[in-house]
Amino acid sequence: MEGGQGPYLYSVDKREYLDFVSDYSAAFYGHSNPAITEAISSALSPGFSLGSVTRKECHLGERIKRRFPSMERVRFCNSGNEANTYALVTATEYTGRTKILVFDNGYHGDTLNFGSGDNKLNLPHDFIFGTYNNIEANQKHTSSDLAAIIVEPMLSAGVLIFDEVVTSRLHINGLQGFHKIMPDMTTLGKYIGGGLPFGAFGGALRHHGSL
Repeated sequence: MEGGQGPYLYSVDKREYLDFVSDYSAAFYGHSNPAITEAISSALSPGFSLGSVTRKECHLGERIKRRFPSMERVRFCNSGNEANTYALVTATEYTGRTKILVFDNGYHGDTLNFGSGDNKLNLPHDFIFGTYNNIEANQKHTSSDLAAIIVEPMLSAGVLIFDEVVTSRLHINGLQGFHKIMPDMTTLGKYIGGGLPFGAFGGALRHHGSL
C-alpha cells in the first residue's frame, strides 16, 4: 500500500480499496485522520525519545485509569503483544507460580498464539490449555500452582488478566465494565494508539512491586 485516507487505502499500482479491516482496530478512526495527524505533530514538536517520563504520558495514564478502574497503576509499552508479555511476567513474579491458563484459539499476539497447531514462536511459559466458554471443563485446571489466566473477555486462582487490546473499544470501561468484572490486570493496545505503536498494561496496586 502507498497511502490511506478515511476509509480508503491506495496501492502502489494506483488502485483504491475500501478498508473493512482497519488494521484490526488500529485504524479505527480512519486513515490520515486530521485530528490524529495534528495531535502527533503537536506531541513531536517539543522533541521525542527524551529518555524519561513526559507530562503527556502522565495525563494519558490518568485517563486510562479513570476509564478502566481495575488499572490502578499503568505502564506503557509498544504493542498489545508486548503488554500481554509483561502482564504474564508480572503475574508469575507476583504469585511465585509458573502455570498459565490459556484458551483454545486464543490470540494475544504472535508470541502468544494458541490457534490450531503448535506455534513455534510462542514464549516458553508453562501453558495449560483450556476450552473457551466451558467453566466445568476448566475447573480441573485451577490449582495451587496456577500463576495466571489470560482471556479475551473465568475467574478462579491466580492473576486474572483481561486482554482488552481489541475489546476495550466496545464500552467506555471495556468489556470488563460492561460485564461488571474486575480483573487483576488489563492489557490495552491497537486503536488507542491511533495507528502508532502502542501498548499498556496495569492492574491493582497490590501488584505494584512486580510492575
